[in-house]
Parts: sequence; structure tokens; C-alpha cells
Amino acid sequence: MRRVALLALLAALAVPGLARAQGPDLAALALTQADVPDGLRPDPAQTGPRTQEGIRGYQATFEGDPVAVATAGSGIVSVVNILTLPPDPVAGLDEFVQGTKLGVPGSVTDLAPPPVGDEGRAFSGTLGLGPFNVGLAGTAFRRNSVVAGVVVLSAGGQPQSDVALRLAQVVDGRVQAAGGP
Repeated sequence: MRRVALLALLAALAVPGLARAQGPDLAALALTQADVPDGLRPDPAQTGPRTQEGIRGYQATFEGDPVAVATAGSGIVSVVNILTLPPDPVAGLDEFVQGTKLGVPGSVTDLAPPPVGDEGRAFSGTLGLGPFNVGLAGTAFRRNSVVAGVVVLSAGGQPQSDVALRLAQVVDGRVQAAGGP
């Protein structure tokens, strides 16, 4: 039995791509607390591995103090970073962007393609929630086999598109450094 396991391991190492068939460690590519703006803390209930329709993914969510945001009348409410390994990254990027935009109550506007990934998309919108205006800014991209997105929700003011782009570029740098397909 050990001989069979050893032969399988050697075969996997000898065949390019077979040992990496699972793709990169998405958790290692995701945003960390050190990456996001000050005042945001990880939300353990909304952070971790995710699988949807058989597609492996990872989500990292960071939230601001709602009392501090309400008192200031503005600020970042949350940052959500999602990474997936869809079978077709081009279609996966389209599905990610469309799914995110459909999940927003209100109008979302496509922005100029951002300088991130092999292909990047950006969008923003504003919606009213009671006395607050909430801005949504998103940047999504595909790089190699990874599709990733960053969505920033903010209260008051304009959507934080520059923050979403900067954070997406951090993730893209990690994806590039990880290499792979």
C-alpha cells in the first residue's frame, strides 16, 4: 500500500500541474486586517472558505464600528473580499460582477476598467437606507485561474472606488506572486 501511495505522489510531482490541480491557497491571497483601512475588524462569521455550485472560494469580511460611523456621519462600513477558482475565469468574472450588481438594491454604474488583473471591472452606486446614504464601490478582476473582487460599503459621501481599487491591487499582487495557472 505504501508503494502505491509513493508512486502516486511521484507521478503527481512529475506531471506538471497535477500536484497543483486544486489551485492556489485562496486564504493566503485574501485581504488581511493589516491591508484594510484602520478601524475595520475581521468578521469571523463572514470569513472563511466558501463553495457555491461546486466552485471553491474564500471570503474575507471586515466591518467598521457602526456607532463610530453613525457618530461621524461617514466612514467605511465594511470591506468584503471574495476569491474563487471557477472552471472558466472569463465567464466567472462576468458572473461575479453581475451577481454582485444584482444583489444591490439601487442602481449600479459601470466604471472604466481599472488597472488590475488580466481583466478588471469596476462599478459603484449609492443607495439610501433611512437617514444614511450608503456608497458601494467594487473592483473585480481575473488573474490566471483566480477571480477576485473587493466591495467597499461606506456611509455618507461618495463611493470609495479608490479604496476598492487599492485593495484589489493588493490581492492581485498576491495572486501574481503565487504564480500558477
